[in-house]
Amino acid sequence: MEHTSAVKHVKHLASPRIHRIVGQVQGIERMIENEKSCPEILTQISAIRASLLSLSTLLLENHINHCVKEDIANGQFEKIAELNMLLTRLLK
Repeated sequence: MEHTSAVKHVKHLASPRIHRIVGQVQGIERMIENEKSCPEILTQISAIRASLLSLSTLLLENHINHCVKEDIANGQFEKIAELNMLLTRLLK
């Protein structure tokens, strides 16, 4: 699968998650404006982190299953180094 096709493949799955994350971030802004308690705001931040992790996992799985797999099958092993770098970033 071509790399742009892989992005299109995951687009319909990622888009609703991104909209949900945007709504959650806007919710924090409203919570602060409305002087909600710190525990309430921190709970919302935790939910956003979980949503971002879920989105990251979706994108990483798509990247591995389409781009990395295809490139390795074609003898392009530099994708392994790229994958290691991506994993390092995501796990920080």
